[in-house]
Amino acid sequence: MNYHVSSSLARRCASVSSSASGNPSCSSSSRTRRTRAFLSSSNGRRRRSDDAVTLLRSSGVGQDRFDIALTGQEEDGETDKKAKKRTISLDLGGTQMQTTAIEYTGELVAVEIDRPLGLILEETRVERSVETRIEVVEIVPDSNASKDGRVKVGDILRLTTAVFNVSAPIDVTTWMNPPAKANVRAYVKDSTFDKTMLAIQSHSVPVDYDGDAREMKSVGMVFERK
Repeated sequence: MNYHVSSSLARRCASVSSSASGNPSCSSSSRTRRTRAFLSSSNGRRRRSDDAVTLLRSSGVGQDRFDIALTGQEEDGETDKKAKKRTISLDLGGTQMQTTAIEYTGELVAVEIDRPLGLILEETRVERSVETRIEVVEIVPDSNASKDGRVKVGDILRLTTAVFNVSAPIDVTTWMNPPAKANVRAYVKDSTFDKTMLAIQSHSVPVDYDGDAREMKSVGMVFERK
């Protein structure tokens, strides 16, 4: 992965290519100055504070797709009087959907898109703020994201599904049998650009099921549209 740093804020951009054999490519413009990296199904990098990674052990029945939806009623935000709050439900394996909440000021859009996505994501600075966000700056023509049609240029990525390698639960027999590592389904919410891009990339890692491993064919994401 190549990065071109320019000015005090390096706006780095990741392209989730529609081709499975894309090669890294960099370009810059006087307006945004960004680096693009063409990825076979996902990849990229950059930053924001307030990381929130949730890991949940998958005990599903061999599903190879993520299911994500907006649920519950729209509520008043807790940290910003102008914000609203909505519950997001995700299928991470197990017997029931897992939930998390997102505060927003525009409109939330939950999607599940097949890999490779065909989105170009860039870290941009929030107007009149030092904070940054992960923005859709381009949608690759004829890609899965383009054919799906729900994601628009300018949408802000707030949550993505992921696959993480974690240790098995510790019990009294751990000293005899050290916990094994397992790949489990998870999600990343309002995280750094680096971690969010790696989360998208992680879908190519097979998820461990009972005696089986299966690669996730889709990525679940929540975008905020201003």
